[in-house]
This record gives sequence, C-alpha cells and structure tokens, in this order.
Amino acid sequence: MDTLKISESDKSSTHELMVNNVVYREYKGETSEIRDGEEVVTLTHSRQIGDKKYEVIQVCKGDEILEEKKDTDLTEEELQNFVNDWNENFKPTFIADD
Repeated sequence: MDTLKISESDKSSTHELMVNNVVYREYKGETSEIRDGEEVVTLTHSRQIGDKKYEVIQVCKGDEILEEKKDTDLTEEELQNFVNDWNENFKPTFIADD
C-alpha cells in the first residue's frame, strides 16, 4: 500500500523521579500523520526503572487499534514485579509556579 504523508505533528512528555537512588522514567509520545486522506496516530508509552524497560506502541485510526507492539526483555514474572514496583513508587508531586 502506498502512503502519502501530507502532514505530521508530534507531542511528547517525559517524567523522571528518583526513588531510593533508582531512576523511574516515563515517556509518552504521540505522532499523527495523514495516510491516504485519513489521520493515523502512533502512541508510544514507555516506563523504565533503572535498566529495566517496558514499552507499548499502538497505531490507531479513530477508535480502532490497527497495530500494537509490546517491547521488553522482562519475563512475565519480572514484568508483574515491575508493574507492582512502578505502581508503588512512581508518585510524582507537581508543584505549581507562583
């Protein structure tokens, strides 16, 4: 299938938190492009604790997920421990500027 890229926009954010001398990092990115006259959005969400990383990439058109890829070197047990550790420790505090 030929793809005609007419326009593209990017949005992303990264948050970092140090907990017990270990860096917790979260990245969320969104790229949208026009393919054959329709908007296609690529969403990237990655989380990292020290050297352990888990990333999910979704390609969507409207509410439909066209493709989803999960990328990690963690075993199922390690991934469950990673998620539990993340939920327990990644609690950033946002401070408003005065």
